[in-house]
Amino acid sequence: MITQIKFGTDGWRAIIAKEFTVENVIRISVGASLYIKKNNLPKKVVIGHDCRFNGELFSLFAAKAFKHEGIEVVLAKGFVTTPMISFAALQNNCGLGIIITASHNPPEYNGYKLKSKSGGPLIDSEIKKVEDFIPNEINLPSIEKVELEEGEMVDLTTPYINYLKTKFDFDAISASNINVAFNPMFGSGQGIFKTLLPKSEEYKSYRNPLFEGISPEPILKNLTQFSAYLKYENRFDLAFVVDGDADRIGMMDGQGNYINSHEIMLILLWILVKYKNQTGPVATGFSSTDKIRIMCEKYNLPLTIVPIGFKHISKLMIDQPILMGGEESGGIAVAGHIPERDGIFNSFLILEFLAKQNITINQLLNEIEAKLGAFAYNRLDLKITEEQKSKVLKTLSSNSITQIADKKVQNLETLDGYKFRLSNSEWVMARLSGTEPLLRIYAEAETPKLVESYIEALKEILI
Repeated sequence: MITQIKFGTDGWRAIIAKEFTVENVIRISVGASLYIKKNNLPKKVVIGHDCRFNGELFSLFAAKAFKHEGIEVVLAKGFVTTPMISFAALQNNCGLGIIITASHNPPEYNGYKLKSKSGGPLIDSEIKKVEDFIPNEINLPSIEKVELEEGEMVDLTTPYINYLKTKFDFDAISASNINVAFNPMFGSGQGIFKTLLPKSEEYKSYRNPLFEGISPEPILKNLTQFSAYLKYENRFDLAFVVDGDADRIGMMDGQGNYINSHEIMLILLWILVKYKNQTGPVATGFSSTDKIRIMCEKYNLPLTIVPIGFKHISKLMIDQPILMGGEESGGIAVAGHIPERDGIFNSFLILEFLAKQNITINQLLNEIEAKLGAFAYNRLDLKITEEQKSKVLKTLSSNSITQIADKKVQNLETLDGYKFRLSNSEWVMARLSGTEPLLRIYAEAETPKLVESYIEALKEILI
């Protein structure tokens, strides 16, 4: 049976050897080739893969398919991060960038992401055009015979590292007393920190396509072992984490205390506005903390709330000078870089600031909290069946939820999911994932206890 290819919020993802096959990778690549030609885009693509199982094979056959269709190919030597592909697509005037990655998904998944010639994710309307061009049948024997030349396989890591050297003062970072650890979660971000900061330590920085059974997403539940390591070692001041393709960022202090994505967005915005005296519009996802709104109001920064999926933020960044765009998943972009999430770029921005200001990450967080107030946040991911999904959708769309825990629902927002406002600063939200069989429940309140009570109450209503 022919697999229908539909891209989600961040690419097409499927289980390896089930739907994610060489044939389907070729089908998408042929469709993307037709899209390039029909839309008069530069007839050139850059292709790479992360550290997942058989990434080399899938990216090679993608390259063969594009070349077969008359598209010039630049194929990355070795694994690369998603931001490297976006950066290369912009720098090399490519019609598209292709990265074979399933990002933070479990190890049995792989995926196919499309990047635009502007250096960010391809927007929905253009992705739909690609989908429409994907053929049901391909000339597999002819494509298999295509051979790549040595000059078509290119080092994309070195240009990206050289670019980072122009953006940050690594001498100042190295001269500081900050002891930093970096966790690439077995992904394609490995080696970059050590190359640029030899004194840093990379944690379990080697290739393991099974990720030790933990999805490579930099959230607290996946970082308990790393947290214990930091606390036991007791010699680090700060730790950064990126997901499997290094576009998302996570953080911990030297004692393994988790710093969530909302705090990281506030940190980056605080650095840009309060210390670098920059200004401009801000964009953030529907599930992000209200503290971003409060900060924007205090500093007269225009704020746009967008649906889940960084491509919505990237489109804004292409059209206007967005100062900071970020979402709950840890995907964050800042002005002065490509319109793309980049966990490593953001790590160095924060690290350089701390080094030059000679303050700790906890001092900075305390400074932000004193201005904006404290908050707690959490997200629960629930695997669900199709039957449960139908029940959840029916309940959510029925407008029957008027109370959650002991709080009356003040307002319902449905930009992307169902966000139940319980007060001016408290909310709980339900959303079905676009890439996995998951129901996600998010909540923000003044204390962790309240957050957990709201999540549990909505879960009981829905499941």
